[in-house]
Amino acid sequence: MTAAAILIAASAAITLVLGTLHLVFTFSGERFFPRDASLIDKMKEVSPRISRQTTIWRAGVGHDLARQALLVQRSISRHRRNAATFSKPTTNTKLEDSAMTTAIIFHEVQDGAVWAKAWKQGPGSRHEMFGKLGIKCRNFRDPKNPNATGVMAEIPDMAKFQELLRSDEGQKAMREDGLKVETMRVLIEFTP
Repeated sequence: MTAAAILIAASAAITLVLGTLHLVFTFSGERFFPRDASLIDKMKEVSPRISRQTTIWRAGVGHDLARQALLVQRSISRHRRNAATFSKPTTNTKLEDSAMTTAIIFHEVQDGAVWAKAWKQGPGSRHEMFGKLGIKCRNFRDPKNPNATGVMAEIPDMAKFQELLRSDEGQKAMREDGLKVETMRVLIEFTP
């Protein structure tokens, strides 16, 4: 188990324990009651403006219950998801090497309809071509100029992505799609 997996499991465990304690304390004892007993009585009598079918007290308890149940559920699912992710063998040994790169790639094409057809989901599509490398793409185009197009890509390995673009397969795809290579711009997400 990696250090990252241990830290994620620990954070999920802390959330789970605190959420569970909050649930227990909400329904047993008086730890979450107001110090002023007359305030409790008033909260149990007064209804919120949105509905006369409940009281401020019941709405508060219901809100606490829903929030804490969601917190507990999320911590359990986060732990399960991350345990599954970190238990998979990877070739990367450093956490930063496994980071996903988000890129926005925009360019002009000779014919937006031809470009769009190449991206249509199915066998032989550009989604399939990039999908072989684990790259997930979303397509965009200017509604006023269908020849101004773009892709937002989640790229697990930037070197392999660049290698694909330089390959015969990548160059052929760009020609077939009518991509004007000189207009292509790639923006990489970063945190300033």
